[in-house]
Amino acid sequence: MKKYNFIYLILFLVIGLLNFSCKKGGKSDTEKITLDSLNITEFAQKIEQNVIKGDTVFYAKAFDKKGLKLKLQENSIAFSSLDANFGQFYFDNYFNRISDAAVDAVANGGDFKFVRYYKKDKEHHIVMRTYQDYTISFFDWIVGIVDNEIKITEGFIYNQSSTLSNDLIYYLHYHVMEITNPDGVTPNLVKANGLLIAGKEREALKLLQKNKSQLKQYPTYWQIYIGALYESDNKNFINNLDALKNEGIDDRTISLHKLLYYSSNGNSLATKQIIEKMIDLTGDDPVYLFLYGKSLSIEEDFKNALICYQNLENAMPLLWDIWCEKLGCYYQLGDKEAFKKCAILGVSNFGMNESELLDFIQLHFPAMKKINFFTKNEQI
Repeated sequence: MKKYNFIYLILFLVIGLLNFSCKKGGKSDTEKITLDSLNITEFAQKIEQNVIKGDTVFYAKAFDKKGLKLKLQENSIAFSSLDANFGQFYFDNYFNRISDAAVDAVANGGDFKFVRYYKKDKEHHIVMRTYQDYTISFFDWIVGIVDNEIKITEGFIYNQSSTLSNDLIYYLHYHVMEITNPDGVTPNLVKANGLLIAGKEREALKLLQKNKSQLKQYPTYWQIYIGALYESDNKNFINNLDALKNEGIDDRTISLHKLLYYSSNGNSLATKQIIEKMIDLTGDDPVYLFLYGKSLSIEEDFKNALICYQNLENAMPLLWDIWCEKLGCYYQLGDKEAFKKCAILGVSNFGMNESELLDFIQLHFPAMKKINFFTKNEQI
């Protein structure tokens, strides 16, 4: 029903949230925290739980802000901004944005999940994932012990093709330049994004290419650029995406965008191949099964698509997008009884009243409008 929305992805500039309190975790003030898989998994699960229940504070406090401030010294402009009130505001706001975006995604029909813990090169990692509107964002956080608490100390942001510290540096750098040099080149990022949202993707791409030498250090530049590539030349998107390896775009980022492209364009074989590659990186996320089902549905393999969606029932909440996709498959197969059973979940799961549900069905699935969905035999 929907396609992979690159514009949403651009607006969806997210990262993640974490926080762990010794007292809240059942630890005494004097007990030393051990950095092991059990404690780290508990920490990550607490992030997930708090995001899902709408807590915007817990995740934002999970970052090692002291350690990340020290890393700002790599960029004199970003580091010196902390001497001004606006610099400290944007520093704190960076982490709030990560948390708020995850909470907002859940509140608007999406999902947030702790996917995987792993250890590599003596570093402990947790992978968090946000889903909304057929778009996914992955955050591979590195955690450590800070003042006897587990904190996120560094990481990699798939959608930004950037480390956490680098993304923070250029987030502050951007706002410094926006305030101190409003007539400079940085406002072109906002302008290009506005053009993309307005459907003027070729103009957006041209503006970005013109200012590439001065803007390419900003991770946001590449998010907008990839979106413009997708919207302006969908047919050649994969080739154009592969070419970005020469610009230093991480292979993990390229793989994620390929997955979303293949899924939304109905290439189940390529979708499956990318998923197998992504699982090695992120862990096995049930959202992959949904995206694979989406690709099958576009190929009109509705029966196998439904198998994917049905297998999600115990692995993910019934999201709006999953519900719509299931309805679409039952509709195409002409299975009225299954369609009816699925449709009435709109009342219990999404707060629709009977009239709203019937209007929705008439608009999107007109051939099913004469089904008696409710006991009072109300019909459209």
